[in-house]
Amino acid sequence: GIGAAIATRLAHLPDTNLLLVARNERSLSEVARTCLAAGALGAEVFPTDLTQRTDVDRLAHQITRQWGTPDVVVNNAGVFVPKPIVDTDDETFRHQIDMNLTSAFMISRAFLPGMYQRQSGYMIYIASIASVQAHNGAAAYVASKHGLLGLARSARDEAKDKGVKVTTILPGAT
Repeated sequence: GIGAAIATRLAHLPDTNLLLVARNERSLSEVARTCLAAGALGAEVFPTDLTQRTDVDRLAHQITRQWGTPDVVVNNAGVFVPKPIVDTDDETFRHQIDMNLTSAFMISRAFLPGMYQRQSGYMIYIASIASVQAHNGAAAYVASKHGLLGLARSARDEAKDKGVKVTTILPGAT
């Protein structure tokens, strides 16, 4: 979806190496092939469960050891499970919070220090129109995306004097 489209578009930029992260290795490999065909210099795949701290820590260590701190990080991991509050069980609520919010927090915490030290970088958050307005029957999703917008706003405020740019994109339904 959105992540594959972003990666494919970035692949058209000159001298681009993409580090692609998602849970599904087969899907990642397909996106990597598309990106290479579109002109990317490189497209490495990192199958990772971004809801798990140990997986995110391992990913960050592997990327910084091999590539250094990324120039651009796009926080796009997300899931949408539409259910009203009264029909949302704890597991479904936590899963959406973890995928849509906690993953971006852990990725930001992993890569912002290197960007601050280098005094450059670009952190992008893919939020949602649901970050600013309710969506009937999707309470957990809306809560997670409201939280993501708050996280992104805090990151922007913290980064503004450190040479790091932060942008939040709020797409509508896709």
